[in-house]
Amino acid sequence: PKVREEDLNDPADAVIAPGTVCRRRGCGKKYVDASSREEECIFHPGEPLFHEGSKGWTCCSRKVLEFEEFLKIQGCKKGKHRFTDEGDNQNEVVKCRHDWYQTQTSVIISIFAKKVDKEKTTVKFETERLLVDVVFQDGKVFQFHTDLSQPIIPEQSKYEILSTKVEINLKKANGISWPTI
Repeated sequence: PKVREEDLNDPADAVIAPGTVCRRRGCGKKYVDASSREEECIFHPGEPLFHEGSKGWTCCSRKVLEFEEFLKIQGCKKGKHRFTDEGDNQNEVVKCRHDWYQTQTSVIISIFAKKVDKEKTTVKFETERLLVDVVFQDGKVFQFHTDLSQPIIPEQSKYEILSTKVEINLKKANGISWPTI
């Protein structure tokens, strides 16, 4: 199971070089001295979301059209800064571009990824949740775990791993238009 961003913290004995930038999305503050660890961090625990020209975060509702404005969207969660990585003993987590569109009966999500390990990649459909773990041939991992804005029919939903993407077809439980994934 994926560890939530807000549950990750620097180890107490971590050695942090001055000037190190906070790893939390949307923060950007730099480590100065030990007091930096106690300062409040305002960040986005979700993923960046780019859909039909609008830009935002999966964790909050504000969307903008201009990329410069997207970079200025203030975080929606508060916690402590995190200046170190999650841990060197875990598989390296990478980011993949993804997009989606919908028809009256389906929502189609494309995760753009090459050299995917078809045997280790998993897609789990739940009525109101989607859990995607893309594992690459070099061992790197991309995780896309999200609550869905509308219910789906898991038994009729499917996915396909192609050479350039993982395409996920969610069968809508109702004919309602989705405002977001």
